[in-house]
Amino acid sequence: MNTETPTSATGKVDGSWPELSTSRSEPCDGCNPVTARPCVLGHHSGYHRDASGAEWLDE
Repeated sequence: MNTETPTSATGKVDGSWPELSTSRSEPCDGCNPVTARPCVLGHHSGYHRDASGAEWLDE
């Protein structure tokens, strides 16, 4: 049984979990080589992903 009490983003114990948000603040400059759609992941390493969910790697 889990006895930990969740806290809000401010650290207040209120029974709710903190809201999650992306830590990527810099945009990715990658574009899908087939569709020319931009990568939506922000600054990252590895596979790129566009809004349709298609993934690709830089060559």
